[in-house]
Amino acid sequence: MHMQTSQGRESSRDGTALAHGLGWFSIGLGVAELAIPRLLARTIGIDHCGRTASTMRLMGLREIAAGLGIFARPSHPVPMWNRVLGDAIDMGLLAYAFREKKVSGPRLAFAMANVLGVGALDVLAAMRLQKAEGKTRPIVKSITINRAPSDVYAFWRNLSSLPVFMRWLDSVTELEGGRSRWVAKLPTGNKVEWEARITEDIPGQRIAWETIGGIGMTGAVDFVTAPGNRGTEIRVKMMLLTGGRLGVSLAKAFAGPEIGGDLRRFKQVLETGEIVKSDASIHKGKHAAQPSADPGVYEYEANRATMMTDTTKEIPPQSFGTYTSPTSPSPVTTPVGGGKGVMP
Repeated sequence: MHMQTSQGRESSRDGTALAHGLGWFSIGLGVAELAIPRLLARTIGIDHCGRTASTMRLMGLREIAAGLGIFARPSHPVPMWNRVLGDAIDMGLLAYAFREKKVSGPRLAFAMANVLGVGALDVLAAMRLQKAEGKTRPIVKSITINRAPSDVYAFWRNLSSLPVFMRWLDSVTELEGGRSRWVAKLPTGNKVEWEARITEDIPGQRIAWETIGGIGMTGAVDFVTAPGNRGTEIRVKMMLLTGGRLGVSLAKAFAGPEIGGDLRRFKQVLETGEIVKSDASIHKGKHAAQPSADPGVYEYEANRATMMTDTTKEIPPQSFGTYTSPTSPSPVTTPVGGGKGVMP
């Protein structure tokens, strides 16, 4: 089953849509407080004479600033918490107004109830945004590979080869104009697909990309010469912006340990031409890292993607057969390209 997620549904879950509406409310209220302060004062039951108009106009400026702050940073909780602070100030001013003689108690109480209601929505939006922000912390992983940066870059740039070492990826199809279509396998057993475009491509140095459409994700890979000219240090940084249930499933696929495992498999592919698998990794689920009880044979998986070709660099021939030891937990290898292939 393929899952497609709309921006509207996700924004309602992470608080963005609510914050957007409250931003417009803040600007509208601020404009009214600037334009008709005395009328608003009479409406809420307080004395409209004296310094009331000046105080209302200052509150209007604060409301407009709060609304603009929300639109400037729609996915950040700080502007919403600023509105919550403003709600507390408004409640304090209205409570102080009860001490005055020229006030309408019922109208003032109704105004305070409205401020409490809007304040509750402000708190809800701020908490949702803060929760979503906690889920979008970038994942940063690195590893050193004993190959030149140009070689490491060339293999990664061939996006269709990424499923060779990324377990959560089912396929990557390159399209025109730097775009590509990705299909991932979620921990739930479902599949999700999206399109991405390359935003920065510096041969031998850096590749950056971002998704197109409902699923929000950005990433970058830097290829840096390791100290002492000992290969390449590859640094991966990924940021998942999608919330909701889909975001939780994707977060599991893109968790730090999973990305770290992908990089270790990537290192094995480039340095040895194969991915080493222990008995524990062959068996699904938890396993005690012991050989299979069945006296059968382990079959090796075929390489799922064709590697970049560079006829000057061949993987040394390997002899791969079957695993038959009934006692030793020796590693089982998955050949890349059937044991003999070409490296990028």
